Amino acid sequence: MEKDLILQNLCDAFEVLKDSWDSKSDAICKCIGETSKYDMSTALDMWLYLLQSLKREWKSDNDKEMVWKVWFRIDDSYDSSSETAYYIYPVLIRKRDLYSILYGEILVKDDYGQTSFLTYCFAWMLKEKNPNLIIDILRLYNNNLHNGDFPIGTFMRKSVEAFNDIKRHYEIKVPDDNKEVMMSFLENIKDRKERAEFMVAILSL
Repeated sequence: MEKDLILQNLCDAFEVLKDSWDSKSDAICKCIGETSKYDMSTALDMWLYLLQSLKREWKSDNDKEMVWKVWFRIDDSYDSSSETAYYIYPVLIRKRDLYSILYGEILVKDDYGQTSFLTYCFAWMLKEKNPNLIIDILRLYNNNLHNGDFPIGTFMRKSVEAFNDIKRHYEIKVPDDNKEVMMSFLENIKDRKERAEFMVAILSL
């Protein structure tokens, strides 16, 4: 079967299934995962639809399962989270509505558990000559933090650890402009300990 026909069939299936998450979540995730093999942009648009239409508080594993279950279905096609993130991040950075939810609403509520793969996506973004993107994500994250959330210093440390893991396999580096905007962002972090952890992480890049 030709690629375009397969993709159209998958899109048709998603239209039928998309509003039946409670009873058809496995089928929906499978559909998105298969779609990602042919068109990552369309797959991420499907994911965005779920996140917007099934608005949750993102506090429980049940709330977050529509995030990690979709990721793991996409991840099935690749050898590691870093490789999956490599194929997702160039598309994700063009979809602000999606990354605003992922970084500004969901990851901040996590404990680096089910959504830890998002640090790999951010790690790949660090190599892009796009300081405005880096600042945008950090602001989204920091502005939505509340007591008990996944602290921004920890987020940066985990992202740098992911970046260093990627660097073992690929020749990548963080542009100086990105480092400068991250250092300038320190003044927005109120907690001294988080600010210190954030700074140490940047200095280790």
